[in-house]
Amino acid sequence: MNAVKEKSAIEVDSAVVTQRILVVDDEPNISELIATSLRFVGFEVRTASNGSEALITAEEFRPHAIILDVMMPGQDGFEVCRQLRQDGHDVGVLFLTAKDTTEDKIEGLSNRVG
Repeated sequence: MNAVKEKSAIEVDSAVVTQRILVVDDEPNISELIATSLRFVGFEVRTASNGSEALITAEEFRPHAIILDVMMPGQDGFEVCRQLRQDGHDVGVLFLTAKDTTEDKIEGLSNRVG
């Protein structure tokens, strides 16, 4: 009998395992859903629930990428990204937002914010 080895629907590249991602969102359900999905495919993930926590975690964790909510109380995602850049973090940032105005899009792409 010929045994057929099934492949996983998601194949994880061994290089992915060492990639670190910081997920920042003030909604715990959203950040945990994203974090769980990323861990499932092999990323090392940390979460933060606000701008201050994100800046501290980024300094300690040194992520390769950040998934960052724009609309958070206190520092919004744009402010957090500006501070990260000022602190010397040249990391890729993916913004999560429901904002859809042209001005918001320009702000997200300007001043090396995005």
